[in-house]
Amino acid sequence: MKRIKIEEKPQKCCLCGKMFTEYPNNPYPLSDVGVCCRECNKTKVIPERLRMVKEREGEA
Repeated sequence: MKRIKIEEKPQKCCLCGKMFTEYPNNPYPLSDVGVCCRECNKTKVIPERLRMVKEREGEA
Protein backbone atom coordinates (compact mmCIF):
# COMPACT_ATOMS: atom_id res chain seq x y z
CA MET A 1 0.00 0.00 0.00
CA LYS A 2 1.35 3.38 -1.02
CA ARG A 3 1.25 6.15 1.56
CA ILE A 4 0.42 9.67 0.54
CA LYS A 5 2.71 12.27 2.05
CA ILE A 6 1.04 15.45 3.19
CA GLU A 7 2.93 18.43 1.86
CA GLU A 8 4.45 20.34 4.73
CA LYS A 9 4.30 23.84 3.33
CA PRO A 10 4.37 26.64 5.89
CA GLN A 11 0.96 28.04 6.78
CA LYS A 12 -0.09 30.86 9.08
CA CYS A 13 -2.42 30.12 11.98
CA CYS A 14 -5.49 32.34 11.74
CA LEU A 15 -5.84 32.41 15.55
CA CYS A 16 -2.32 33.07 16.88
CA GLY A 17 -0.55 34.24 13.70
CA LYS A 18 2.37 31.82 14.02
CA MET A 19 3.74 29.92 11.02
CA PHE A 20 3.49 26.12 11.20
CA THR A 21 4.16 23.12 8.96
CA GLU A 22 2.16 20.34 10.64
CA TYR A 23 -1.25 19.20 9.40
CA PRO A 24 -3.69 22.17 9.52
CA ASN A 25 -6.82 22.16 11.66
CA ASN A 26 -10.27 23.66 11.18
CA PRO A 27 -10.60 26.69 13.49
CA TYR A 28 -14.44 26.67 13.57
CA PRO A 29 -16.20 28.03 15.67
CA LEU A 30 -13.51 30.59 16.48
CA SER A 31 -12.97 31.51 12.83
CA ASP A 32 -14.74 30.78 9.56
CA VAL A 33 -11.65 31.42 7.44
CA GLY A 34 -8.14 30.00 7.37
CA VAL A 35 -6.58 27.15 9.30
CA CYS A 36 -5.12 26.86 12.77
CA CYS A 37 -2.07 25.20 14.28
CA ARG A 38 -2.13 22.12 16.50
CA GLU A 39 -1.54 24.18 19.66
CA CYS A 40 -4.50 26.50 19.03
CA ASN A 41 -6.65 23.51 18.12
CA LYS A 42 -5.83 21.87 21.48
CA THR A 43 -6.01 24.96 23.67
CA LYS A 44 -8.71 27.09 22.01
CA VAL A 45 -10.84 25.32 19.38
CA ILE A 46 -11.57 21.99 21.08
CA PRO A 47 -12.42 23.58 24.46
CA GLU A 48 -14.81 25.98 22.70
CA ARG A 49 -16.49 23.12 20.83
CA LEU A 50 -16.92 21.21 24.10
CA ARG A 51 -18.33 24.31 25.78
CA MET A 52 -20.86 24.69 22.97
CA VAL A 53 -21.98 21.04 23.28
CA LYS A 54 -22.38 21.35 27.07
CA GLU A 55 -24.36 24.57 26.61
CA ARG A 56 -26.63 22.93 24.05
CA GLU A 57 -27.20 19.89 26.29
CA GLY A 58 -28.08 22.16 29.19
CA GLU A 59 -30.80 23.83 27.10
CA ALA A 60 -32.43 20.53 26.13
